[in-house]
Formats: sequence, structure tokens, C-alpha cells
Amino acid sequence: MSTRTKQYFSGFSNVGAGFSRMVDGFSLVELVIVIVIVGLSSAIAVPIVSINDTKAKLSEADAAMTSLRTQLRIYEEKNGEYPIEASAINVIGADWNNFSTNALNGKYFADGSYTYESLDGMNFTLSCAGGSVLDSERTLNQSGVFNGGN
Repeated sequence: MSTRTKQYFSGFSNVGAGFSRMVDGFSLVELVIVIVIVGLSSAIAVPIVSINDTKAKLSEADAAMTSLRTQLRIYEEKNGEYPIEASAINVIGADWNNFSTNALNGKYFADGSYTYESLDGMNFTLSCAGGSVLDSERTLNQSGVFNGGN
């Protein structure tokens, strides 16, 4: 090694000594900073995940009820009115749709979660029981208006 190279590397001798002191562990300030960053990230992420979870539940219910509404509109087009049911019934197996068992089963709701009601053959209400999944019952009427389920 040339003299110049030796002088260059000898300037780094103090760097190694300083580095060995830092390897021993984290300082309290560093740990507090990491804890604060993790806490803030959690405070931001938890509400976002909760909102998206509710949206996913509503989307599943809305998709199933929209499919049922389409079946009801086809029935009404053929028969001139919607099927009259005075009390809410389970929609699977009804003569106005071609859904088979488990056709409406999803991640959050099963076939039995959906009911249909029409008192006059002109208006109807499809419902998805909220139960423990949603805060309230989600409904869809013949006009395509959704209500509830927050």
C-alpha cells in the first residue's frame, strides 16, 4: 500500500470506534419514536379498515338484492304484477326466481338472510336481515332505492 492510501484509511479509524458504541442497542428516544409511529399508523388504519369492512358487507347485500330485483322485474313483465306475499318469505325456492339453494350465500349473508314482501302486487320490499353483521336491516324497493344497513 502506498503512503497516501494508508493515510486515507487511517482517517476512518475513529469511525469504527464510534460504530461499535452504537451497536450495543437502541436509545430510549429511538424506541419512543418507533412506538409513536406505530401508534399513529394504527390510529389511521383501524377506522379505514372498519369503513371498508362495512362497505364490503353492504356491497354483498346490495348485489344479491339487485339480482333478486331483476328476477322480480322479469316476473312482473310476464304477469303484469309482482308476486303478492303478505308476510316476508324466504326467497330461495319461490316461483318468481330461478335461484337454487346456496345461490345467495356469501361471506357475510346466507340464503335465509333475504326476504320479500308485496301487499298489492305493485310495490315490493326486499330485505337483508342485518343481524350481527349490519347495524340495521338493508332494504331495496321496486324503484331500486336502498335504505338502512349502516
